[in-house]
Amino acid sequence: MPSYAFDPAVRAFLSLGKIMQAAATALLGKGVAARTPLPAQFLYREALKCPPQNQWFTGSEIARSLIALSEMLQEEKMSRWLKYYRSMMKANTHPKTVGVVMAGNIPLVGFHDFMCVLLSGHHFLGKLSSQDAILLPALATVLCDIHPDMKKRIAFTGAHVKNAEAVIATGSNNTARYFEYHYSGIPKIIRKNRHSVAILTGKESDDVLQLLGEDVFAGYGLGCRNVSHVLLPEHFDLAVLVRAWQPFCKVSDNRKYQHNYLYQRATYIVTRKSFTDGGFFLLREHPQPASPVTVVHYSYYRQPTEAVNFVHQHRDQLQCVVAGRDVQADHFETIPFGSSWRPDPWDYADGTDTMEFLLKLK
Repeated sequence: MPSYAFDPAVRAFLSLGKIMQAAATALLGKGVAARTPLPAQFLYREALKCPPQNQWFTGSEIARSLIALSEMLQEEKMSRWLKYYRSMMKANTHPKTVGVVMAGNIPLVGFHDFMCVLLSGHHFLGKLSSQDAILLPALATVLCDIHPDMKKRIAFTGAHVKNAEAVIATGSNNTARYFEYHYSGIPKIIRKNRHSVAILTGKESDDVLQLLGEDVFAGYGLGCRNVSHVLLPEHFDLAVLVRAWQPFCKVSDNRKYQHNYLYQRATYIVTRKSFTDGGFFLLREHPQPASPVTVVHYSYYRQPTEAVNFVHQHRDQLQCVVAGRDVQADHFETIPFGSSWRPDPWDYADGTDTMEFLLKLK
């Protein structure tokens, strides 16, 4: 086993992953069991505080995020990820204070930046989103109980990040301009809006299309890794998608989701825009990757090269491309159906290597 795998900080995150899995089990089982570890019980109780503050953060969606992150924090994956940085991962004798401005669209969306800052030996100063102000501090508390030396390297703020020596900021295209200006004098990673697309060949089974439904509806479709646009072969029957995605109808139990669905449907009717109604989601032919919540855009292609060209044309806007093995991807990576909401440690937002950025700070 590589020596860095025995680093106390790495071991702490591996232990945290197991606790996150136990907390997710409690959330999905609607309670804690006698065998549930005390730290997991703490996370469970903190998670229950979230829905009153943010109705998108239901227990099941928080559990989904915890499970995805716990899978990321498996020893084999972490070793494979950190192996790439072996030559750079030396004792950091000059740690920087790295400000991280986090989004709040899905639970714990800022966790990966949190982990990268700490594993690279720096001090983490997190600007929490008002939509997700509970979960990451709770995880930080558990992490510090596992590895007390972390306490002096973690701080949170609800105000603007000040006195940071480097910044990682995630927001919209509009806020990105503000970040660029406000943090103009220090090293930074500024992330803008991103979206994900899927390429279908028309040969997919119903089971595969249901997996695609996970990519569309996980987290109510609010994440940059959610598929918001589907590229379809000419003459593809939309009824096939409507039928395959019916098992996800429970998303409409969420009042905010249902409100968005009814609003978009009414808007399209009033403006006389054509759409296909899936009963809890809308399909609309549209050339852009980005779509409103509850709406999935689609476009047709005659030749496979047209689908590939679409990806190239919108590359700067895309986070993931979901496709089967029979899709001949040209100079871009694809991921399997049903996996977009389960990123690996090396799946960086915007394709920018966060660890390399942090390890090269001087």
